Amino acid sequence: MKIKSFISSIVLHSFLGYLWLLFINHHVTIVNKGNMNFFVGGLILIVGMALFGKIIQKVARNYKLTHPVKLAGIISFILIITIHVFIIDLV
Repeated sequence: MKIKSFISSIVLHSFLGYLWLLFINHHVTIVNKGNMNFFVGGLILIVGMALFGKIIQKVARNYKLTHPVKLAGIISFILIITIHVFIIDLV
């Protein structure tokens, strides 16, 4: 394992975490503006999140779940979302 693979995993998963936040915020705004039914809006979000999950699987499919490089990426993904939700959105 090289430091380059750790750094690239952290940067890539951090970017995907930020991209996921933008995706969710955009779709929630669209659903709220469109006066859509709760179930239609939820269906749109579920389908979008399933597609986003496929993208993440394609990006990080080379490693097992317990591999340190993949764990570093998952931690950075969760850390970006946590910082955004609990620090940036509350300010």
